[in-house]
Formats: sequence, C-alpha cells, structure tokens
Amino acid sequence: MNDSDETVETAYGRLDRAALRQAQDTYDTAILLRMVDELDALLADARAEDGLRDMLLRLHGMAHTVINGAGMTVATGEESCRNWRSTHRPKCCDSSRCCKAGSVRSSRWSS
Repeated sequence: MNDSDETVETAYGRLDRAALRQAQDTYDTAILLRMVDELDALLADARAEDGLRDMLLRLHGMAHTVINGAGMTVATGEESCRNWRSTHRPKCCDSSRCCKAGSVRSSRWSS
C-alpha cells in the first residue's frame, strides 16, 4: 500500500485515512462548542469581583508576605492561610478540573 492509500488530503492538510474515518464516525464536533461555552463561563467567573483572579491575587499577597517577608497587602483580619485553603481551594480545583477536562476532550481531536 502506498502513502496516498493510507492518507487523504483535506482542506487543512494530509491526514491518516483510517484515523479520519474513525473521527468522522465517532467524534461529535459539538463538544468543541460546549468547550467554548464552558470557557466563557470560567473566564466570566474568574474575572468577576471576588472571582478566581481576585482569590489568587489575595493568596499571592499572603504567600509573598509569609514566604518572602514582603509588606502586607492583605489585611490580617480578612482571612488566614488555612481559612483561604478551606474556603477557596474547592473553587480553584473546580476551575482546574474544567480546564483539564477541556484539554482531554480536545486532545482527542489533535492527536
């Protein structure tokens, strides 16, 4: 079998014929649109007031003070490192899981 029998030319380059056929038979491209919606929601939440971005900036301020001896940027009465972990870690983990799930779903297409 020669190379042209094993591959097929597409608008976006040459692909393995068998892999393309399998993707055509099994891959739902709507998954990519759902990933866009999930990303939009994640970004909106991350940028919202007291969202993930603000939480991580507060954590950085606390860590920078404790680890590097920097001046305080987060009031000491606001929250402790332990309190931050128990309060905000689940949200960080949820965001991380969402990103990882999107990466796994998209890797199937790019492999």
